[in-house]
Amino acid sequence: MAGHGLHVLFDSSEDSPDHAVAEIDIVAVHGLNFRNNPNHARDTWTAGGNLWLQDFLPSKLTKPARVMLFSYNSSPAMDAAAIKLDDHAKTLLQLLNIERENAPQRPLVFVCHSLGGLVVKEALVEANLDTTCKCIIEATRLLVFFATPHRGGNYAGIGEVVAKIFRVGSRKPNNKLLDALKKNSDDATKRFEQSRHLYEHCLVVNFFEGESYGNLGIIVDRASATLGLPGSREKQVATHADHSSICKFDSINSLACRLVLGTIVKEVDRALEIEPRNVHWLVPRSVNSMFTGRRNLITKIKKVLVSPAPRAQRRFVLTGMGGQGKSEVCLKVADELREQFWGVFWVDVSSDSTAKSGLVAIAKLLGSNGTEVDDARRQLSNVDPKHPWLLILDNADNPKVDYQQYFPTGTRGAVLITSRNPECQNYAPDGYEDLGSLDKQDCIHLLLQAAKLASESPTVKSNAENVLEILGSHTLAILQAGAYIAQGACTLSEYPGVFQTQKERLLRFNLTQDQSRYHNIYATLEASAELLGTLQSECAQDSLCLLQVLSPLHYEKIPLDLFKGSWTGAQNVQKYPGDKISDLTNEHVSQLPDFLEPHSHTWDAFRMSEAVNLLESLALIRKSNTDGKLTVSMHPLIHSWINLRQDAIQRDESLFKSQCIIALSRYYQPYWEPYQYHIGLHILSVLQRSSLTHGGLRDSLLPVYVRIGQLLDELRYDQKLEELLQYLFSELRIDDDNMSERFLPIFDLSARNARTRGNIKRSVKLFEQIVRIGRTMYDETHPARLASQHELAYAYLENGQTKQAINLLEQVVKVRETTLDKTHPDRLASQHELAHAYLENGQTKQAINLSEQVVKVRETTLDEMHPSRLASQHGLAHAYLENGQTKQAINLLEQVVKVRETTLDEMHPSRLASQHELASAYLENGQTEQAVDLFEYVVQIQETTLDKTHPDRLASQHELARAYLQNGQIEQAIDLFQHVVQIRETTLDATHPLRLISECRLAEARLAYAEIDGSHHASTPSTSVESPVPQKSRR
Repeated sequence: MAGHGLHVLFDSSEDSPDHAVAEIDIVAVHGLNFRNNPNHARDTWTAGGNLWLQDFLPSKLTKPARVMLFSYNSSPAMDAAAIKLDDHAKTLLQLLNIERENAPQRPLVFVCHSLGGLVVKEALVEANLDTTCKCIIEATRLLVFFATPHRGGNYAGIGEVVAKIFRVGSRKPNNKLLDALKKNSDDATKRFEQSRHLYEHCLVVNFFEGESYGNLGIIVDRASATLGLPGSREKQVATHADHSSICKFDSINSLACRLVLGTIVKEVDRALEIEPRNVHWLVPRSVNSMFTGRRNLITKIKKVLVSPAPRAQRRFVLTGMGGQGKSEVCLKVADELREQFWGVFWVDVSSDSTAKSGLVAIAKLLGSNGTEVDDARRQLSNVDPKHPWLLILDNADNPKVDYQQYFPTGTRGAVLITSRNPECQNYAPDGYEDLGSLDKQDCIHLLLQAAKLASESPTVKSNAENVLEILGSHTLAILQAGAYIAQGACTLSEYPGVFQTQKERLLRFNLTQDQSRYHNIYATLEASAELLGTLQSECAQDSLCLLQVLSPLHYEKIPLDLFKGSWTGAQNVQKYPGDKISDLTNEHVSQLPDFLEPHSHTWDAFRMSEAVNLLESLALIRKSNTDGKLTVSMHPLIHSWINLRQDAIQRDESLFKSQCIIALSRYYQPYWEPYQYHIGLHILSVLQRSSLTHGGLRDSLLPVYVRIGQLLDELRYDQKLEELLQYLFSELRIDDDNMSERFLPIFDLSARNARTRGNIKRSVKLFEQIVRIGRTMYDETHPARLASQHELAYAYLENGQTKQAINLLEQVVKVRETTLDKTHPDRLASQHELAHAYLENGQTKQAINLSEQVVKVRETTLDEMHPSRLASQHGLAHAYLENGQTKQAINLLEQVVKVRETTLDEMHPSRLASQHELASAYLENGQTEQAVDLFEYVVQIQETTLDKTHPDRLASQHELARAYLQNGQIEQAIDLFQHVVQIRETTLDATHPLRLISECRLAEARLAYAEIDGSHHASTPSTSVESPVPQKSRR
């Protein structure tokens, strides 16, 4: 026969006696041509010289027909291109469009053998995505498959079944080709399974093998060759034939031929009787050709909309932020359900005018001359119940509008609603979904498809993941990014860098193909801001103000209690006016948003809550519960948009407002609040935006930075505090040798930071100066003087000056016990520190008594997650351990570790300290392996976060070495002890207890090694004069 293409075997207008014009098109598609047979397309259907599609079938049909044969390069022995199913599918579609140009609506029947069925299914998927081929989908009435592997059989994947077919025809199959064939088949079948709705348009006949193919048995068994469609849409027919002979007949009177012809003729007649159900289709556009994923959601929506509900109108509400693809999902649902509904109607309800226009159009389509919304509602309410309808209300975003006004009354029909407002779920409580991001793999596929990148190599996927991370997997943003890359503006790997420097340009980049309503993510979000502007209410203005103060903060888990804390701080500004550089003023209070009502003497969260709810209703933020506290978060693209829509002056104003909110949140508030665990990221975000450059420090900022520095110290952001202090020292031109009364708060911060960063000598020096100046400024009961003495004592303790620490702390405790209530945090803090000093001095009983007293008070007054409560429990456990009460220590420490592991980052010093202490307790209790594991974990983190001379890092390494020694890992112990001793000899005085202890431990380890080595030499002849030096272990 002629070459590849679509060949007419029979045309009733030419080949039948009456020359009747064909009313049906039948297209036969063969499978793989393993032996490179030039006549494979015909021979697939031929036996005894009879091509039944041409010689037998036309005379049996009740309608005049045209029969065509699709011939294509299907010889994998010749060319790997033969197995590219999508290429063959596209060729078939193109040829059909050309051949059927004059009769595109003529009913179409496909007859397929083996893998030819996969080509046809791939063609139908492609046709569903390509609007120019939509008529082929609509015309397809019957699919006839002979031994086509629709799914894996006998627990094998579809690719395995296809590979088996390949082996039948190819004695020595090429493994590389075989793998490619399996992948192509699996991919094609997966795509068709994702489009199972295509079966709803037609009937299906599956003929399956009943005889073995030689020694290979059944090639495509019934499980693989059938689809299991519901109802009467699928006929499953067994044959007495093998994989090759199943579609070849030498006589029209043979039993096999009569079975096949009779079945096909009957199903063709039945298919032609099925009239299209859809009469009215009022939908604005087709599904985006790059629509990806959401299969489970689409199935869920379809189930709700078509399920029998005689007593209620079926409704489904889909919510989510703008640009995530809500409308696209509805277009996909409408497309798949088209034949299920007599009418599908789409109305844009983003404004009163568009809603009215859309509903009036429906009324006119249904024969009414009415010009009001109620005319359309009335028309739909009275449609014959035999004519089901679907009404889609898109963009129901305005929280002030009741969209029930657009619902037809009664129980008939189905309504699908899209909205940014999660409260719209109340319209359909049983059918609701908040649209999140696409699955990661779907996001990658969509990005690469939009960018026109075919490769999915590990490098390409990694680059795609980097892009998705900055875009937050936002659907419209992914399409924008892909289109930008496809234009050659940058490469996939370059996009993240370009985005950071050109955010606004990229967010405003318009799609030119498959456009959504807003064309770009910036316009999508700006629509929400415009809506807020049109509301002209106090709540709307409060919402815009809230967006402004949130913009400098991090976009995740912003605790709303932060605002209450700042309001309380504002009250304290009035109560405790001052003129120190750390004192906040009315200027800072004036920066608080009006919705906090900072000048009111009673806290009222109403206006803030209303603003939060309004922003949530527009999908600009989302509320969540974090550790029992209400927080708000936003998508990173929304966060970028909020900042981009402000000019430079507005951004500076927003930053100062946020700085003041943070600074006021702990102003004269001694009690720690749980929400403060979550403000660290927001402080860092604000500091990152702050101009910590020369000349950028104005007077109003200095007290703000001091207060923020105090928070950094509490939260143990030691490095960030060091950077802030360096900036302040430089701007104020101060140094350690010229301490002045005015800058004491800054020197106090610097001394604390020096201690936590391991520079104990500098810390002691600074605190001694601070205490000395304080004695000239305050009387002995003044809180500031006592606080500096407390801190100096703490520094003494860290420096090994235990006696001095005890003397100073006993003075502080004595004064505070006479001036402060027994539950006051400062009194308890000094008692806690004195107990620590007693323990270091060997006064274990006094330490335990005092620690138990502190723990008892804090356990009755503080939350179990409160850092001070945990610190005192940690201290008591340490005292128990020193006193030999190991079990009690372990019990208490395990509680502390459990809480800190749920509330603190894994690198937080307090969390590491409690894990360190628990490991020590395990070691004392003989649980050596647990101790080694935990110490190794702590040391590993500290080696990445602390300087090699930091006391905490050295202490953990010292204890790990001790655990190694106890566990028999003597060489590792010696190695680590040597490391610790070497550093402590350069940083500590010769008489410092810690230096002496580590030197002693190293000697013990060497002695232990020598004993083992001596025992070895006593039983083994020596081969060298000197004993070997242990090699450095590699941990």
